Amino acid sequence: MSTKGPLTREAAIDIVGREAVEAVEAAAFEPTDRVQTDGDTRLEFAASIDCVARDGRPVRLRAYAYQQRADVGRISATSTGPRPATT
Repeated sequence: MSTKGPLTREAAIDIVGREAVEAVEAAAFEPTDRVQTDGDTRLEFAASIDCVARDGRPVRLRAYAYQQRADVGRISATSTGPRPATT
């Protein structure tokens, strides 16, 4: 799976501002349940927020994070918060 989208963090800051980028990074990430067919065993999580681009357009900013399945299981086993799906 390609984890390199066409938009870098720095480019997102140029488009929507640092505050919006930091807000999406702090948002709750949920599993995407995306099926991977290229042998990548990591799980994909995403968070999104609605915000306004610097040019005034309303946009949805989405951030992705990737975790090894084993790491997700260890975090879930020790966390008192919500547990991400591991299927």
